[in-house]
Formats: sequence, structure tokens, C-alpha cells
Amino acid sequence: MPACNTGRDQFEGDVIILLVAESPIDKWTDGNVPLPSALNMNANILKKQIACDFELVSEQGKRFKCHKVFLAVNSPVLARMLETECEEVKHNAYK
Repeated sequence: MPACNTGRDQFEGDVIILLVAESPIDKWTDGNVPLPSALNMNANILKKQIACDFELVSEQGKRFKCHKVFLAVNSPVLARMLETECEEVKHNAYK
């Protein structure tokens, strides 16, 4: 388990991230009129790995490029960690 100690706060524990690709756009329209969607923009950012600024590293060493903002929005634990100056944030990678 990685620990992040900044002198003030300490974070320790496992982080499980589930990546799900789905588009609920059909639920929001009658199918005839496509709506411009933040979901589509976000999906393109993730799919094309545009401006990735962080990496998640699996136990096997596989690296997954990602974005701090998406991690922070979806995990209060990672959001708090990303606000600190711990080693993971300094090296832009979480193992």
C-alpha cells in the first residue's frame, strides 16, 4: 500500500478505479436529434489521451495515462491527495 506523508497529512490505502465506457446520450434524446455533450468531449479527451498529466501504475507495472481533474472529480480520497505535495504528486504517478 502506498503511503503519502506530507508532514501534515498521511494517506494510506488501496485505490480501486473502475473504467467504464458508456454513452447515455440516447437516454437524453429521442434518437433523432444529437445533442452536443460534455460527455462526448470528455470521452474524446480520454480516448485520445489529450494533455494527460498523471499516471496510475498497476501492481504489474502497467502505466495508465490519465488526468488529475478526472481523478479528483471521481474520488474524494484522490482529490485530497492531489492537493498535497506528496511524492506521488511530485512525480505525477500513483503506484
